[in-house]
Amino acid sequence: MEIDVESEDWLAEELAGVIGDCGAEAFLKADILVPETRHFPFVWQRDEAGVKVLAGRLMAHAGLGDYRAEVQLFFDEEVEGNPALQPYGLWQERKHKGPAPFFLGVEGGTARFGCEVHNLPSGESMVGLMGHEVAHLFRQVKGVCREDRDLEEYLTDVTTVYLGFGVFTANASHRYSSSGAQEGVMSVTQWSHNRLGYLPAASFCFLLACQVAARAQAGESDRIARHLEPNQRAYFLDAHREISENRGVLMEMLGLG
Repeated sequence: MEIDVESEDWLAEELAGVIGDCGAEAFLKADILVPETRHFPFVWQRDEAGVKVLAGRLMAHAGLGDYRAEVQLFFDEEVEGNPALQPYGLWQERKHKGPAPFFLGVEGGTARFGCEVHNLPSGESMVGLMGHEVAHLFRQVKGVCREDRDLEEYLTDVTTVYLGFGVFTANASHRYSSSGAQEGVMSVTQWSHNRLGYLPAASFCFLLACQVAARAQAGESDRIARHLEPNQRAYFLDAHREISENRGVLMEMLGLG
């Protein structure tokens, strides 16, 4: 199916759908997570234990604390062509997200995740990636998953914002970095662009702006903006400014009026 993930009407409609299906309280009252010790009082470790701690933290924030996280690490060659992993669409996920965590389903009270050990990302990027997988778990538990694989992935990204992971998923969607070095008499500068996730950065930031405008908490927009990458900050502030001028329309669109 054709999905215009840059359409603000489509994004607002699907966000309203998540709110309608899962309730407004988390969207309006739960903390929007930011990279501060009050939200992440532990040091990120690039190993199985680190992934498990992070998954548990995000699950608790999403109201899934009754589930236990189980993490299995895979080497690259164990993922490619592994018939046991084929139902989870990992080739599609790798195209969008690269080596990363993936949700493997629920067994009783245990939520199972896999993670490729090659090139585990930095802590902040890993929060965004794991936030997407926890959102898969949340949608399964709530019984709101869609059969269309592409649509479900986009709606899982929408759900990350609903759950309060939007700062991290927005930042992970497009991260720019540069570095420089002196080689003899020459200065050498390198640039890199990393794109992760399914929705583009501007779409994440529009959704995040909707959440902040709907909550209307004093100073929250500035607090959130401080933790966004430069491009994302600009997208977010522009969207928040425009939305706030017509907040009543937003609340009606989201079914919160």
